[in-house]
Amino acid sequence: MGTLSEHGIRNNFNGACQAINRQLDRLSQDEVKRKLISAANAALTSSGVPTVGMGSNPGSGANAMFDFTTWSIVFGGPLSGKRLLTQKFFVSCANTVYHEARHCEQWFRMAQAVARGFDHISNQDLFLAFQGEVKRDAQTIGQKMWLHPNAAAAAVANSNYAPVRKDEIQKWWRSIYAVNRNRRGHVLEHISEEDNYDKYRNLAEEVDAWRCGDGLGEELKAAIGLRDDRPSYRDWKILTKGQWFQYRSGDLKDLDQAFERYESSRSAPDLASLKTAFQSWYGPKGGNTIRNKLDEDGVGVVDRLRTFLGA
Repeated sequence: MGTLSEHGIRNNFNGACQAINRQLDRLSQDEVKRKLISAANAALTSSGVPTVGMGSNPGSGANAMFDFTTWSIVFGGPLSGKRLLTQKFFVSCANTVYHEARHCEQWFRMAQAVARGFDHISNQDLFLAFQGEVKRDAQTIGQKMWLHPNAAAAAVANSNYAPVRKDEIQKWWRSIYAVNRNRRGHVLEHISEEDNYDKYRNLAEEVDAWRCGDGLGEELKAAIGLRDDRPSYRDWKILTKGQWFQYRSGDLKDLDQAFERYESSRSAPDLASLKTAFQSWYGPKGGNTIRNKLDEDGVGVVDRLRTFLGA
């Protein structure tokens, strides 16, 4: 049995993401999310954690959240709607899903530790959460932790949480259910207020989940050749597709071809050719309308490429 923080399980999820990336042109946004949830469930199964469902809440301002009461990953507004399915958007989705899958594992490991006894979560910490007699049956664990009944039952049936360390579980428990729960509740309720986002990021369970998600995101970007300082060729084609770029002929066609060659080779000569092609296209046609063409992050895709090339 493994854990989502281990390289091997994260690497398997990364491989599944790379396979999805190769199919992006043929998939809808919803299909991509479902495939990512399927990949997350393969990782959870490898870790001995119950599989998670998928939900949607477009009114939420969060990318996604793990709902432990329904045992599902619920996508929010930023990852919903009519967003363009770029590689950058896809990596953001993959990062988010792995982050939330780690939360799923955290809640299950805590339930396993409760089922296992006082040596694993202290007597005092248990009483703070249970507010009375501590019992370790599935019904009580489900009620006191607000867990989906199936997850509580699975934790009681198999309470062996190894290889996750006991001290990790205790930190999550104290943050969510015991001594720090009121402070955590205030931070989450007022997350948009000054300094509270940083406090949210510093919660024990969030530090851990962000580390898992961001680690996966960086490895996936490296695997598919996505960089922060410029758009990928695929994203360039998607983000420049519109009324001003409908007919890709002449200098723009030459630029597309030069970009595609450079993406394949990453060679210095092809980089020089890309810069020349960009300057030939941008010089006569680079008016405000083109420069203000925006991608999903509000950053001009044309200006991003121009800055990368130093053109």
